[in-house]
Amino acid sequence: MAYIRVRGVSWEIGVKLDSVSNNVEAEPGDQATRVIKYQFNMTAETFVTQPIVRKKAVLKTQVDVVDSLDDDDVTEVISRLEQAVKELKE
Repeated sequence: MAYIRVRGVSWEIGVKLDSVSNNVEAEPGDQATRVIKYQFNMTAETFVTQPIVRKKAVLKTQVDVVDSLDDDDVTEVISRLEQAVKELKE
C-alpha cells in the first residue's frame, strides 16, 4: 500500500499493488534482442465528494403530545402548523 498525490485532489490517494508478473523471454535465441519486461497491476482508490448545498436548516421544533383529539383540537393543531409554516417562509 502506498499513497500518492494527484493533481486537483486535495488528499492523498491509496494505491494497492495487486500483482507483479515477469514477462521475460527465457531463451531469446542468438538473433533476438533480450527484452526484460515486468508487468505491475495497481489499483488506485479514492472517493468523489459531493457538493454540500443547504438552503434551509431546522431552526426550531414544536412537539404536541395529546391523549385524544376532538374536532376542535384537530383544527387548533392544524392552524398552529399553518402559522408555523408561514413563519418559516418569511
